[in-house]
Amino acid sequence: EGSGNVICLDILRTLAREPDAAEALEAELEAGRGERRYDAALAAHRARWPGTVPEAEARAFAESAGSLLAASVLVRQAPPAVAEGYAASRLGQGARGLTPGTATGLDTGALLGRLGSEES
Repeated sequence: EGSGNVICLDILRTLAREPDAAEALEAELEAGRGERRYDAALAAHRARWPGTVPEAEARAFAESAGSLLAASVLVRQAPPAVAEGYAASRLGQGARGLTPGTATGLDTGALLGRLGSEES
């Protein structure tokens, strides 16, 4: 096992052994609801793993949960263009934008406008 596998398996073990950790994860994921792409990705995540996650899917679960957690924070704390851009490029089937220059349909004006903003 490489370090990445160990980390992913540790996530599963923690969620299985520590009910508070599983509840905290669910609360954070639930708090981000309201952005349509996020909601769809969250529903797909929950449908794929309705209960105990098989060890063979630990990496996929960790990647999905991590992307959803980042999106949840952005939905709640970032300007809409940032949250929507992240959701459009990182969540769900067919998500684009993992390679620079491949994301489409983003509010680039609002995103680039943040570069000169004091709130960046």
